[in-house]
Amino acid sequence: PKDINAKLLTHINYAFVKVDKKGNLHLIDSWADIDHRTDWNTEKPYWGNFRQLTELKKQHPHLKTLFSVGGWTLSDTFSEMAADEDARSHFVQQCIEFCEKYGFDGIDIDWEYPGFADHNGRPVDKKNFTHLLAELHEAAKSHEPPLLVTIAAPAGAWHYKNMEVETIHQYLDWINLMGYDFHGPWGGSEDAITNHHSALYPTEQGDPNLNVDSAVKYYLLEGVPNEKLVVGMPLYGRSYAGADGLYSSHKGVGEGTTSEAGIRFFSDIKKNLLSSYVRFWDDNAQVPYLYNPKNQQFISYDDEESLAIKCQYIKDQQLGGAMVWELGLDTMPSWDAMKTIHKSLNK
Repeated sequence: PKDINAKLLTHINYAFVKVDKKGNLHLIDSWADIDHRTDWNTEKPYWGNFRQLTELKKQHPHLKTLFSVGGWTLSDTFSEMAADEDARSHFVQQCIEFCEKYGFDGIDIDWEYPGFADHNGRPVDKKNFTHLLAELHEAAKSHEPPLLVTIAAPAGAWHYKNMEVETIHQYLDWINLMGYDFHGPWGGSEDAITNHHSALYPTEQGDPNLNVDSAVKYYLLEGVPNEKLVVGMPLYGRSYAGADGLYSSHKGVGEGTTSEAGIRFFSDIKKNLLSSYVRFWDDNAQVPYLYNPKNQQFISYDDEESLAIKCQYIKDQQLGGAMVWELGLDTMPSWDAMKTIHKSLNK
């Protein structure tokens, strides 16, 4: 965290913290979060990344930090916790105390997703999610100083229709719309062919609602104020193996930047792939893609051009701003993606 160029940011979400079924918060890597000590001369209540973020805010007073609870791999306890009034109350108190103890300015709920059976979701989640956010909002705003409350929100209809969007926005400072992973090499009827994972507008093939613009329109029609909607952009691409280009059949997950197959970092793409892959531009979706006919790898991703176009879209729609998943995937120390986003939003 100490290497972050905070001049390019207004807020940082630290991901992730786990919640159990009783509403208790748990660090999932305490060594990284609070124990990793770099300053041996001063006694402090905590070290690690949390201390680095605290120091970063001292150097950049405009910067705010939030901690994110949940995420894709840690969402299977939300349903049971949110259904229990006592557990909800305990969770809310835990969140307030966590901010006080570790110097965070707010709480970001990343429940993926209410009603999602694969993560133990149930139909009752729709109402219970509203209860959870209402109670968290009341406690956060009565705190001195008031704390921020945000969520990471789905951009696919099968997930966002399991939330009371028309109600929950009043309990949130803003909504981070996850405008990525619309498509991927995971198979199924919708993803039997290669496609864009972060299209701004509808693609020629596939579900016409799986794009940023369609999701934005839904949230706005449900009453979310424009300034409370923040568009999420990926600093990674998704790769497919055994493909013949865009909208072709494929053989599943392609190569990755690291051992996590199928994920190509923005930094890796820019430094290592542009010379060996052919870059194409989709005028309909307003995003690029890469293809290498030798190894039959197809990559859907965002680059500086598509990021700038999405920023202009944010300005045209008078939305609240942009967020990314995630900072560590940018080119460092040059911060090419973040500088593009910062410049595009502020010009």
